[in-house]
Amino acid sequence: MFIRAFIQAKTKIEAETFLKNLFVLAEKVHLKLKVTSFEPYWKFNDSFQIEMEGTSLTDEQFIKFLECVATKWSSSSDSFLATITIGGCTILLENFEFIEIFPNEV
Repeated sequence: MFIRAFIQAKTKIEAETFLKNLFVLAEKVHLKLKVTSFEPYWKFNDSFQIEMEGTSLTDEQFIKFLECVATKWSSSSDSFLATITIGGCTILLENFEFIEIFPNEV
């Protein structure tokens, strides 16, 4: 599994604090995550782009994880996307603006 997220934060330490909430949700469905990239996002001030790798989940675990992260997802052939710009989508993690999950990638 590969996850890319954008978190609004003034500092890396602040972004790490918000990111911990995602790790707590992941643990509930037995998903082990590892951060592979954590950088300020060049396009916007006060924003960080974080990339993570994770273990595989059963379909049931994956659906539960999605439901814990956001209220609405847009899906394509290889990914699931939740963003504050999708009408009716609320990301349930504080200061997360965008999260895309590729369940079949490492």
